[in-house]
Amino acid sequence: MKSITLHLVVAGATYFNQLDRFQGWSGTPLTATGEQATAKVAQQLASTTFDTAFASDTSRAIQTARIILDSRAQPVKLRTVVALRAPFYGGFEGTERAAV
Repeated sequence: MKSITLHLVVAGATYFNQLDRFQGWSGTPLTATGEQATAKVAQQLASTTFDTAFASDTSRAIQTARIILDSRAQPVKLRTVVALRAPFYGGFEGTERAAV
């Protein structure tokens, strides 16, 4: 039986995180801090071999995955999966958390 090792990485900090806003499915890019934190994760995973990488289809998840995967010597296929999305907050997306 073949074993599977799973590495879970949460998307780096985004502008909605910085502004304390509900994010959910919203497409918000990583901040410079989020990119730097993701680059550190990439360094920590540098010696780890991946067959495939999975990410939600949100821009922040794809951006996070690309930073990690683009730093690798060997290409790794990235598969986006809708089921990996964060919860959907509907009309609350983009609103301040404190306002709710």
